[in-house]
Amino acid sequence: ADASNIAEWSDTSIPLLPPPPLQMQWVAADATCTNVVTGLSYKFLTALVGPVNNPQRKLVKAQVEYTYGNWRFAQQRRAQLEPSTVHHFQLAHSVQFVPLDQPGATGLTPPSPPLFPNLPADVFYPFVNPASRPQALSLAVLLCPLVAALLLLSEPALW
Repeated sequence: ADASNIAEWSDTSIPLLPPPPLQMQWVAADATCTNVVTGLSYKFLTALVGPVNNPQRKLVKAQVEYTYGNWRFAQQRRAQLEPSTVHHFQLAHSVQFVPLDQPGATGLTPPSPPLFPNLPADVFYPFVNPASRPQALSLAVLLCPLVAALLLLSEPALW
């Protein structure tokens, strides 16, 4: 697969995230906001596909989860907090690729080809007509293809 070829991309649908289950709370004594959504955690389930001697990883499933943390304001007293004060907080996002547990790869061994290929009934049509089914074929009819093959394989000087 080529990441720059958009035609090789496949759609992955991730359901909309529900609202965070934890409720944010303000603790005035510490000037801290607890249970704040501080980022997202992405998990991708990958599986090996393709030939046994050159397997490729394919995305099978995607999952997104919230990560939580506490934000503490620099000023300790709530009375000193002013709306115009700028506070910097970190947001963190993570991505994890999880390999799918798969049984060991087994190669498919096709059956060996037949020693003599299956020929249709009319392969010698000009010489033998399978529909008429003669009782006995003459020796000349059977030897004609053999003689023609020998002539073709012999040296051109003998022609």
